[in-house]
Amino acid sequence: MITIGVGYILRGVVTMVPGWGTDTYTLRTPFGDAVVRIGGAVIAAEQVATIALTAALCLVLYLFFRFARLGVAMQASSQNQLAAYYMGIPVRRVNMLIWGLAAAVAAIGGILLAPAAFVHANMGFIG
Repeated sequence: MITIGVGYILRGVVTMVPGWGTDTYTLRTPFGDAVVRIGGAVIAAEQVATIALTAALCLVLYLFFRFARLGVAMQASSQNQLAAYYMGIPVRRVNMLIWGLAAAVAAIGGILLAPAAFVHANMGFIG
């Protein structure tokens, strides 16, 4: 909630700064202004890429949790820790790994996306 509040305050301050104002800035993407026509529908190439990437990520996660030994251990630990422990899964180690991965992803995302978040908070919607 504090981040959202600070974002609103920064947007208000930025709109008062001469030269910045309320201008919308865009970031270049590899797809540019390309569109995909499917039947009568016109869809931006960025949206098609987002859908395809999301589907691929879902497939990778499905395969990981279905076939990888660690993925099955994660599922078992999340559903019933005692039963997982009795089946020989090191539940504590799996939990530490899960939280460690979550922290690493959050840290990497925060580091990589911090400039984008700063620009977004200071200049409004970037479209």
